[in-house]
Amino acid sequence: MGYLKKQVTTHWVDATGKRVPKGTPKAKKEQTKSPKWYGVFNSKGKKLSFPLHRDKRVAEKMLKDLEAAQYKSDLGQISPFAKHLNRPISDHLEMYILFLEEKDRGERYLKDCKRLITTTLIHFKLLKTENNTWQSKITSCKTLLDLISIDVEDFDLYLARMKLSGRTKNTYRGAISSFLTWLVSKRRLETNPFLLVTKSDESRKTFVRRSESEPNITKLLQSAMDRPLAKFEERCMKRKTALGGKINNEAKKRLELKGYGRALVYKMAVLTGLRAAELHKLKVHFLETETDQPKIFAPKTITKNKKDEVFHLRKEFAEELASWVKQTGRKPTDPLFSVPRNYLRNFKKDLQFAGIPFLDSQGRKFDFHALRKTCNVLMGKAKISPALRQKHMRHSDIRLTLETYDDADAYDQTIIVSGLPEFRLNNSEDAKL
Repeated sequence: MGYLKKQVTTHWVDATGKRVPKGTPKAKKEQTKSPKWYGVFNSKGKKLSFPLHRDKRVAEKMLKDLEAAQYKSDLGQISPFAKHLNRPISDHLEMYILFLEEKDRGERYLKDCKRLITTTLIHFKLLKTENNTWQSKITSCKTLLDLISIDVEDFDLYLARMKLSGRTKNTYRGAISSFLTWLVSKRRLETNPFLLVTKSDESRKTFVRRSESEPNITKLLQSAMDRPLAKFEERCMKRKTALGGKINNEAKKRLELKGYGRALVYKMAVLTGLRAAELHKLKVHFLETETDQPKIFAPKTITKNKKDEVFHLRKEFAEELASWVKQTGRKPTDPLFSVPRNYLRNFKKDLQFAGIPFLDSQGRKFDFHALRKTCNVLMGKAKISPALRQKHMRHSDIRLTLETYDDADAYDQTIIVSGLPEFRLNNSEDAKL
Protein backbone atom coordinates (compact mmCIF):
# COMPACT_ATOMS: atom_id res chain seq x y z
CA MET A 1 0.00 0.00 0.00
CA GLY A 2 1.19 3.48 -0.83
CA TYR A 3 1.04 6.49 1.44
CA LEU A 4 1.28 10.27 1.30
CA LYS A 5 3.98 12.40 2.83
CA LYS A 6 5.45 15.87 2.57
CA GLN A 7 9.10 16.37 1.80
CA VAL A 8 10.87 17.93 4.79
CA THR A 9 13.81 20.27 4.16
CA THR A 10 16.19 21.06 6.99
CA HIS A 11 18.23 24.24 7.14
CA TRP A 12 19.92 26.48 9.69
CA VAL A 13 19.26 30.18 10.38
CA ASP A 14 21.03 32.84 12.42
CA ALA A 15 19.46 35.25 14.91
CA THR A 16 18.09 37.42 12.09
CA GLY A 17 16.42 34.47 10.40
CA LYS A 18 18.90 34.38 7.51
CA ARG A 19 19.90 30.94 6.24
CA VAL A 20 23.47 29.95 7.10
CA PRO A 21 25.60 26.81 6.62
CA LYS A 22 25.36 23.97 9.11
CA GLY A 23 27.81 24.37 11.98
CA THR A 24 27.56 28.16 12.12
CA PRO A 25 27.83 29.32 15.78
CA LYS A 26 24.45 29.99 17.45
CA ALA A 27 22.58 28.86 14.35
CA LYS A 28 19.15 27.31 14.88
CA LYS A 29 17.82 24.31 13.01
CA GLU A 30 14.57 24.81 11.09
CA GLN A 31 12.49 22.46 9.00
CA THR A 32 10.10 23.33 6.21
CA LYS A 33 7.62 21.09 4.46
CA SER A 34 7.03 21.01 0.72
CA PRO A 35 3.77 22.60 -0.48
CA LYS A 36 2.93 19.45 -2.48
CA TRP A 37 2.04 16.00 -1.19
CA TYR A 38 4.25 13.19 -2.38
CA GLY A 39 2.98 9.70 -3.11
CA VAL A 40 5.20 6.82 -2.00
CA PHE A 41 4.69 3.23 -3.20
CA ASN A 42 6.66 0.22 -4.38
CA SER A 43 7.11 -0.82 -7.99
CA LYS A 44 9.26 -3.80 -9.02
CA GLY A 45 11.03 -3.79 -5.69
CA LYS A 46 11.84 -0.07 -5.87
CA LYS A 47 10.49 2.54 -3.52
CA LEU A 48 9.20 5.39 -5.67
CA SER A 49 8.26 8.91 -4.60
CA PHE A 50 6.42 11.34 -6.88
CA PRO A 51 5.06 14.86 -6.34
CA LEU A 52 1.27 14.78 -6.67
CA HIS A 53 -0.83 17.77 -5.59
CA ARG A 54 -1.10 20.49 -2.94
CA ASP A 55 -4.62 19.37 -2.03
CA LYS A 56 -4.47 16.24 0.10
CA ARG A 57 -7.78 14.82 -1.20
CA VAL A 58 -6.68 15.26 -4.81
CA ALA A 59 -3.31 13.71 -3.96
CA GLU A 60 -5.02 10.69 -2.35
CA LYS A 61 -7.07 10.12 -5.50
CA MET A 62 -3.99 10.42 -7.70
CA LEU A 63 -2.14 7.91 -5.51
CA LYS A 64 -5.00 5.41 -5.75
CA ASP A 65 -5.06 5.78 -9.52
CA LEU A 66 -1.34 5.08 -9.62
CA GLU A 67 -1.68 1.99 -7.45
CA ALA A 68 -4.58 0.68 -9.54
CA ALA A 69 -2.68 1.18 -12.76
CA GLN A 70 0.34 -0.60 -11.31
CA TYR A 71 -1.41 -3.95 -11.73
CA LYS A 72 -1.96 -3.33 -15.44
CA SER A 73 1.41 -2.14 -16.51
CA ASP A 74 4.71 -0.70 -15.42
CA LEU A 75 4.96 2.91 -14.26
CA GLY A 76 6.21 3.91 -17.72
CA GLN A 77 2.75 3.40 -19.27
CA ILE A 78 0.87 5.64 -16.86
CA SER A 79 3.29 8.51 -16.45
CA PRO A 80 4.10 10.80 -19.39
CA PHE A 81 7.52 11.35 -17.79
CA ALA A 82 8.43 7.73 -17.13
CA LYS A 83 10.05 7.02 -20.50
CA HIS A 84 12.47 9.81 -19.70
CA LEU A 85 12.86 8.86 -16.04
CA ASN A 86 14.16 5.43 -17.01
CA ARG A 87 16.79 6.78 -19.43
CA PRO A 88 20.43 7.28 -18.34
CA ILE A 89 21.25 10.74 -17.02
CA SER A 90 24.13 11.00 -19.50
CA ASP A 91 21.64 10.95 -22.41
CA HIS A 92 19.79 13.94 -20.97
CA LEU A 93 23.03 15.75 -20.15
CA GLU A 94 24.29 15.35 -23.72
CA MET A 95 21.08 16.89 -25.08
CA TYR A 96 21.30 19.70 -22.52
CA ILE A 97 24.84 20.61 -23.61
CA LEU A 98 23.71 20.63 -27.25
CA PHE A 99 20.85 22.94 -26.24
CA LEU A 100 23.33 25.34 -24.61
CA GLU A 101 25.51 25.28 -27.73
CA GLU A 102 22.50 26.32 -29.82
CA LYS A 103 22.00 29.21 -27.40
CA ASP A 104 25.50 30.36 -28.41
CA ARG A 105 27.01 29.79 -24.99
CA GLY A 106 30.78 30.17 -24.86
CA GLU A 107 33.21 27.27 -24.86
CA ARG A 108 34.29 28.05 -21.28
CA TYR A 109 30.67 28.13 -20.07
CA LEU A 110 29.88 24.76 -21.67
CA LYS A 111 33.01 23.19 -20.19
CA ASP A 112 32.28 24.52 -16.69
CA CYS A 113 28.64 23.45 -16.90
CA LYS A 114 29.58 19.89 -17.83
CA ARG A 115 32.29 19.80 -15.15
CA LEU A 116 29.99 20.97 -12.34
CA ILE A 117 27.14 18.60 -13.20
CA THR A 118 29.36 15.57 -13.87
CA THR A 119 31.36 16.13 -10.67
CA THR A 120 28.12 16.22 -8.68
CA LEU A 121 26.83 13.03 -10.34
CA ILE A 122 30.11 11.24 -9.56
CA HIS A 123 29.93 12.30 -5.92
CA PHE A 124 26.43 10.81 -5.52
CA LYS A 125 27.55 7.63 -7.35
CA LEU A 126 25.05 8.21 -10.14
CA LEU A 127 27.79 8.13 -12.74
CA LYS A 128 31.11 6.32 -13.04
CA THR A 129 34.06 7.20 -15.25
CA GLU A 130 37.31 5.42 -16.06
CA ASN A 131 39.53 7.60 -13.85
CA ASN A 132 36.73 8.82 -11.59
CA THR A 133 37.15 12.32 -13.04
CA TRP A 134 34.66 14.37 -15.01
CA GLN A 135 36.93 14.47 -18.08
CA SER A 136 37.37 10.71 -18.48
CA LYS A 137 35.08 8.36 -20.40
CA ILE A 138 31.75 7.35 -18.80
CA THR A 139 31.59 3.65 -17.94
CA SER A 140 28.16 3.44 -16.28
CA CYS A 141 25.31 5.80 -15.51
CA LYS A 142 22.10 5.58 -13.51
CA THR A 143 18.71 6.91 -14.57
CA LEU A 144 17.01 10.26 -14.15
CA LEU A 145 14.74 8.61 -11.59
CA ASP A 146 17.77 7.97 -9.39
CA LEU A 147 18.80 11.62 -9.69
CA ILE A 148 15.51 13.06 -8.47
CA SER A 149 15.47 10.49 -5.65
CA ILE A 150 18.41 12.31 -4.00
CA ASP A 151 17.27 13.92 -0.78
CA VAL A 152 17.52 17.72 -0.86
CA GLU A 153 19.08 17.66 2.62
CA ASP A 154 21.86 15.39 1.34
CA PHE A 155 22.59 17.89 -1.43
CA ASP A 156 22.64 20.70 1.15
CA LEU A 157 25.15 18.69 3.17
CA TYR A 158 27.25 18.06 0.04
CA LEU A 159 27.52 21.81 -0.59
CA ALA A 160 28.09 22.68 3.08
CA ARG A 161 31.09 20.34 3.29
CA MET A 162 32.77 21.95 0.28
CA LYS A 163 35.76 24.08 1.25
CA LEU A 164 34.73 26.68 -1.30
CA SER A 165 33.32 30.19 -1.27
CA GLY A 166 29.58 30.75 -1.09
CA ARG A 167 29.58 31.98 -4.67
CA THR A 168 31.24 28.78 -5.94
CA LYS A 169 28.80 26.62 -3.97
CA ASN A 170 25.92 28.51 -5.56
CA THR A 171 27.51 27.88 -8.95
CA TYR A 172 27.29 24.12 -8.29
CA ARG A 173 23.72 24.52 -7.10
CA GLY A 174 22.81 26.64 -10.12
CA ALA A 175 24.35 24.20 -12.61
CA ILE A 176 22.39 21.15 -11.42
CA SER A 177 19.21 23.18 -10.87
CA SER A 178 19.38 24.72 -14.38
CA PHE A 179 19.81 21.24 -15.82
CA LEU A 180 16.65 19.99 -14.09
CA THR A 181 14.75 23.16 -14.98
CA TRP A 182 15.57 22.45 -18.63
CA LEU A 183 14.26 18.89 -18.17
CA VAL A 184 10.99 20.31 -16.81
CA SER A 185 10.71 22.74 -19.75
CA LYS A 186 11.17 19.82 -22.18
CA ARG A 187 8.47 17.77 -20.43
CA ARG A 188 10.99 15.16 -19.29
CA LEU A 189 10.35 15.90 -15.63
CA GLU A 190 7.36 17.24 -13.75
CA THR A 191 9.08 19.35 -11.11
CA ASN A 192 12.58 20.43 -10.12
CA PRO A 193 13.23 19.29 -6.52
CA PHE A 194 16.63 21.03 -6.44
CA LEU A 195 14.96 24.43 -6.33
CA LEU A 196 14.64 23.75 -2.59
CA VAL A 197 18.41 23.50 -2.08
CA THR A 198 19.66 26.10 0.39
CA LYS A 199 21.43 29.06 -1.20
CA SER A 200 24.87 29.76 0.29
CA ASP A 201 25.88 33.11 1.74
CA GLU A 202 28.09 34.73 -0.90
CA SER A 203 29.41 37.38 1.49
CA ARG A 204 31.65 34.75 3.06
CA LYS A 205 34.85 34.41 1.05
CA THR A 206 37.44 31.69 1.43
CA PHE A 207 40.19 34.05 0.30
CA VAL A 208 40.77 37.66 -0.70
CA ARG A 209 43.04 38.85 -3.48
CA ARG A 210 45.42 41.74 -3.05
CA SER A 211 47.03 44.16 -5.47
CA GLU A 212 50.76 44.77 -5.74
CA SER A 213 52.82 47.94 -5.92
CA GLU A 214 54.41 49.21 -9.13
CA PRO A 215 57.96 48.31 -7.94
CA ASN A 216 56.85 44.73 -7.19
CA ILE A 217 55.17 44.40 -10.58
CA THR A 218 58.46 45.52 -12.17
CA LYS A 219 60.29 42.88 -10.14
CA LEU A 220 57.77 40.24 -11.25
CA LEU A 221 58.21 41.11 -14.92
CA GLN A 222 61.98 40.95 -14.59
CA SER A 223 61.68 37.64 -12.74
CA ALA A 224 59.54 36.18 -15.53
CA MET A 225 62.18 37.22 -18.07
CA ASP A 226 65.19 35.90 -16.14
CA ARG A 227 63.91 32.72 -14.48
CA PRO A 228 63.84 30.26 -17.47
CA LEU A 229 67.50 30.88 -18.32
CA ALA A 230 68.64 31.18 -14.68
CA LYS A 231 67.02 27.90 -13.67
CA PHE A 232 68.45 26.07 -16.68
CA GLU A 233 71.95 27.34 -15.94
CA GLU A 234 71.51 26.27 -12.32
CA ARG A 235 70.55 22.74 -13.39
CA CYS A 236 73.52 22.59 -15.76
CA MET A 237 75.90 23.52 -12.94
CA LYS A 238 74.42 20.92 -10.62
CA ARG A 239 74.66 18.14 -13.17
CA LYS A 240 78.21 19.16 -14.18
CA THR A 241 77.44 18.49 -17.80
CA ALA A 242 80.00 18.12 -20.55
CA LEU A 243 79.37 21.77 -21.33
CA GLY A 244 80.93 22.64 -17.98
CA GLY A 245 77.81 24.40 -16.82
CA LYS A 246 77.61 26.54 -19.96
CA ILE A 247 74.77 26.80 -22.43
CA ASN A 248 74.97 27.22 -26.20
CA ASN A 249 73.76 30.43 -27.82
CA GLU A 250 70.78 28.85 -29.56
CA ALA A 251 69.37 27.39 -26.34
CA LYS A 252 70.10 30.61 -24.51
CA LYS A 253 68.17 32.64 -27.07
CA ARG A 254 65.24 30.22 -26.88
CA LEU A 255 65.04 30.47 -23.08
CA GLU A 256 65.38 34.25 -23.12
CA LEU A 257 62.56 34.47 -25.64
CA LYS A 258 60.42 32.19 -23.48
CA GLY A 259 60.93 34.47 -20.46
CA TYR A 260 60.31 37.57 -22.56
CA GLY A 261 56.99 36.18 -23.78
CA ARG A 262 55.88 35.34 -20.26
CA ALA A 263 56.74 38.84 -19.04
CA LEU A 264 54.70 40.33 -21.91
CA VAL A 265 51.69 38.22 -20.87
CA TYR A 266 51.90 39.58 -17.31
CA LYS A 267 52.40 43.11 -18.60
CA MET A 268 49.38 42.84 -20.90
CA ALA A 269 47.28 41.52 -18.01
CA VAL A 270 48.22 44.34 -15.63
CA LEU A 271 47.82 47.11 -18.25
CA THR A 272 44.56 45.94 -19.85
CA GLY A 273 42.92 43.83 -17.15
CA LEU A 274 42.44 40.97 -19.62
CA ARG A 275 41.87 37.58 -18.02
CA ALA A 276 44.06 34.51 -18.62
CA ALA A 277 41.42 32.84 -20.83
CA GLU A 278 41.08 36.02 -22.90
CA LEU A 279 44.86 36.42 -23.28
CA HIS A 280 45.05 32.82 -24.45
CA LYS A 281 42.68 33.60 -27.36
CA LEU A 282 44.26 36.84 -28.56
CA LYS A 283 45.49 36.68 -32.18
CA VAL A 284 48.36 38.57 -33.78
CA HIS A 285 46.04 40.38 -36.22
CA PHE A 286 44.10 41.85 -33.26
CA LEU A 287 47.14 44.05 -32.61
CA GLU A 288 47.56 47.46 -34.31
CA THR A 289 51.00 49.01 -33.79
CA GLU A 290 51.51 51.04 -37.00
CA THR A 291 49.24 53.89 -35.88
CA ASP A 292 49.56 57.08 -33.82
CA GLN A 293 47.57 55.39 -31.07
CA PRO A 294 48.43 51.66 -30.86
CA LYS A 295 45.67 49.39 -29.66
CA ILE A 296 44.60 45.80 -29.38
CA PHE A 297 41.16 44.55 -30.31
CA ALA A 298 39.36 41.88 -28.27
CA PRO A 299 36.31 40.55 -30.17
CA LYS A 300 33.17 39.41 -28.39
CA THR A 301 34.03 35.79 -29.22
CA ILE A 302 36.81 35.84 -26.62
CA THR A 303 35.64 38.36 -23.98
CA LYS A 304 33.73 37.27 -20.90
CA ASN A 305 31.02 39.92 -21.30
CA LYS A 306 30.52 38.91 -24.99
CA LYS A 307 31.20 42.46 -26.22
CA ASP A 308 33.79 43.83 -28.62
CA GLU A 309 36.46 45.72 -26.69
CA VAL A 310 39.39 47.95 -27.71
CA PHE A 311 42.36 48.60 -25.42
CA HIS A 312 44.73 51.48 -26.13
CA LEU A 313 48.41 50.71 -25.54
CA ARG A 314 51.47 52.77 -24.69
CA LYS A 315 53.78 53.18 -27.70
CA GLU A 316 56.74 51.54 -25.99
CA PHE A 317 54.63 48.52 -25.05
CA ALA A 318 53.27 48.27 -28.61
CA GLU A 319 56.86 48.29 -29.88
CA GLU A 320 57.72 45.44 -27.49
CA LEU A 321 54.77 43.44 -28.78
CA ALA A 322 55.73 44.09 -32.40
CA SER A 323 59.29 42.98 -31.62
CA TRP A 324 57.94 39.84 -29.95
CA VAL A 325 55.86 38.94 -33.01
CA LYS A 326 58.84 39.50 -35.30
CA GLN A 327 61.28 37.48 -33.16
CA THR A 328 58.91 34.52 -32.85
CA GLY A 329 57.88 34.61 -36.53
CA ARG A 330 54.18 34.54 -35.70
CA LYS A 331 51.63 34.78 -38.48
CA PRO A 332 48.55 37.08 -38.33
CA THR A 333 46.22 34.19 -37.43
CA ASP A 334 48.57 32.74 -34.79
CA PRO A 335 47.98 33.28 -31.04
CA LEU A 336 49.73 36.43 -29.82
CA PHE A 337 50.92 34.68 -26.66
CA SER A 338 51.64 31.15 -25.51
CA VAL A 339 49.57 30.79 -22.33
CA PRO A 340 50.08 27.23 -21.03
CA ARG A 341 47.46 25.30 -19.07
CA ASN A 342 49.71 25.36 -16.00
CA TYR A 343 50.16 29.15 -16.14
CA LEU A 344 49.35 29.53 -12.41
CA ARG A 345 52.16 27.16 -11.43
CA ASN A 346 54.63 29.18 -13.50
CA PHE A 347 53.22 32.39 -12.02
CA LYS A 348 53.85 31.16 -8.47
CA LYS A 349 57.43 30.21 -9.35
CA ASP A 350 58.01 33.64 -10.89
CA LEU A 351 56.68 35.25 -7.70
CA GLN A 352 59.02 33.16 -5.59
CA PHE A 353 61.99 34.00 -7.84
CA ALA A 354 61.13 37.69 -7.47
CA GLY A 355 60.82 37.40 -3.68
CA ILE A 356 57.13 38.31 -3.67
CA PRO A 357 54.96 36.19 -1.34
CA PHE A 358 51.93 34.44 -2.81
CA LEU A 359 50.15 34.87 0.55
CA ASP A 360 50.78 38.00 2.59
CA SER A 361 50.60 38.38 6.39
CA GLN A 362 46.84 38.99 6.16
CA GLY A 363 46.26 35.79 4.19
CA ARG A 364 45.52 37.63 0.94
CA LYS A 365 46.51 35.95 -2.32
CA PHE A 366 48.35 37.39 -5.26
CA ASP A 367 47.51 35.03 -8.11
CA PHE A 368 47.34 35.69 -11.84
CA HIS A 369 43.85 37.21 -11.61
CA ALA A 370 45.21 39.65 -9.00
CA LEU A 371 47.01 41.36 -11.90
CA ARG A 372 43.54 42.47 -13.00
CA LYS A 373 42.90 43.90 -9.55
CA THR A 374 46.29 45.63 -9.67
CA CYS A 375 45.28 47.22 -12.98
CA ASN A 376 42.25 48.80 -11.32
CA VAL A 377 44.24 50.01 -8.30
CA LEU A 378 46.94 51.57 -10.49
CA MET A 379 44.22 53.51 -12.32
CA GLY A 380 42.83 54.61 -8.96
CA LYS A 381 46.24 55.87 -7.88
CA ALA A 382 46.50 57.78 -11.17
CA LYS A 383 43.19 59.48 -10.22
CA ILE A 384 41.36 58.13 -13.27
CA SER A 385 37.62 58.63 -12.85
CA PRO A 386 35.55 55.66 -11.59
CA ALA A 387 33.48 55.71 -14.80
CA LEU A 388 36.57 55.25 -16.98
CA ARG A 389 37.94 52.60 -14.64
CA GLN A 390 34.66 50.69 -14.84
CA LYS A 391 34.74 50.90 -18.66
CA HIS A 392 38.35 49.71 -18.84
CA MET A 393 37.69 46.84 -16.42
CA ARG A 394 34.44 45.96 -18.28
CA HIS A 395 32.42 45.78 -15.09
CA SER A 396 28.63 45.75 -15.32
CA ASP A 397 28.36 47.16 -11.78
CA ILE A 398 30.42 50.07 -10.44
CA ARG A 399 30.58 48.31 -7.06
CA LEU A 400 32.86 45.70 -8.59
CA THR A 401 35.25 48.48 -9.61
CA LEU A 402 35.15 50.41 -6.34
CA GLU A 403 34.84 47.51 -3.89
CA THR A 404 35.78 44.02 -5.09
CA TYR A 405 38.60 45.06 -7.42
CA ASP A 406 39.89 47.97 -5.34
CA ASP A 407 42.37 47.77 -2.46
CA ALA A 408 42.35 50.55 0.13
CA ASP A 409 45.60 49.28 1.67
CA ALA A 410 47.43 50.01 -1.58
CA TYR A 411 46.81 53.76 -1.36
CA ASP A 412 48.81 56.34 0.61
CA GLN A 413 46.91 56.72 3.88
CA THR A 414 48.57 60.06 4.73
CA ILE A 415 46.45 61.85 2.14
CA ILE A 416 43.53 61.41 4.55
CA VAL A 417 45.35 63.51 7.16
CA SER A 418 46.31 66.21 4.67
CA GLY A 419 42.82 66.26 3.23
CA LEU A 420 41.05 66.92 6.54
CA PRO A 421 40.86 70.45 8.05
CA GLU A 422 43.04 71.31 11.04
CA PHE A 423 40.33 72.72 13.39
CA ARG A 424 42.93 74.56 15.46
CA LEU A 425 41.86 75.47 19.00
CA ASN A 426 43.09 78.65 20.74
CA ASN A 427 43.20 78.11 24.52
CA SER A 428 44.39 80.56 27.18
CA GLU A 429 48.01 79.32 27.10
CA ASP A 430 48.17 79.89 23.35
CA ALA A 431 46.89 83.43 23.84
CA LYS A 432 49.74 84.19 26.30
CA LEU A 433 52.32 82.94 23.83
